[in-house]
Amino acid sequence: MSFLVGLFVLTPTVVFGDEKLPSEVQLTTQVSPTGDIVFLWNATAVAQLNFLDLKIGYSYENGKRQGSFGPANVDPRIGEAAFRNLPLDTEFTFKLRLVAGNGATFAQKLNIKTPKPVSQISTDAGVNAQLEYVAAHWQTKQNIKYMYIESNDCANFASQTLVARGLEENSKWGQVDKVPTHSFVSATALKKYLLKLPGFRSLTDGQRDEVKLGDLVIFDWNRSGDSDHVGVIDYIDKQPDGTVRLFFAQHSISRQYGSVDWAIQVFHPNAAVSYLSIPATGTEFAWSSFFADHVTQ
Repeated sequence: MSFLVGLFVLTPTVVFGDEKLPSEVQLTTQVSPTGDIVFLWNATAVAQLNFLDLKIGYSYENGKRQGSFGPANVDPRIGEAAFRNLPLDTEFTFKLRLVAGNGATFAQKLNIKTPKPVSQISTDAGVNAQLEYVAAHWQTKQNIKYMYIESNDCANFASQTLVARGLEENSKWGQVDKVPTHSFVSATALKKYLLKLPGFRSLTDGQRDEVKLGDLVIFDWNRSGDSDHVGVIDYIDKQPDGTVRLFFAQHSISRQYGSVDWAIQVFHPNAAVSYLSIPATGTEFAWSSFFADHVTQ
């Protein structure tokens, strides 16, 4: 296995079934720092060897939760198959199945892990405190202060990160003795509550260039108008051509560096996504100035 700076190039030992894949095929795999996995092979050699059908699928495990996608049909004559915008710091098992013109079938598994990005630092101390909480608790189920809601903890976790950032709890939004308000643990209610506060605003997916670290990403899986899932933006990649890739932390499934694009293109195709922009701590307004009726912890 060999590595290149910026773009990892894997050269696996490839054995299909009981036979070694002919060396002429020259299968390699490239893994980008932003979650693209690309398979490359010698298309001319594949044609000469009369390989007619290729299927590629993958499974993954993150936070002790498993999932699988595919297999997808791939034209072996193209010489390339790309799986883009995958979650970062995640182990994938790719399964390739190749069928020759004589009916012979070959299969191969490749274990590939997408890179873990270098943590980004904000100029906002509150955001850094929020992201430190994310890093420390994205897998936490037992918390001395907060309840855990099995399979539905997304808004609860997002709210916790906002408390770490500096938002003060109150009778409308908070959690006392592990008993939360509805707006603390419901994605829909959390969004409605925050948008009533000064400086908070909703952004569309067309406004990705305005999304900041620590902002919330909100998914409507079936475009019903409700907020089905919420996460915290914990990594942003901006390319020279203006492309913005956003990654987020979440509970249920517990994950750091989930990919927004993967979530709306693969996990829930055609889902609606929006963002909740959070004002800078201590600049656009004083955090405690409008939080009346504070919760006593």
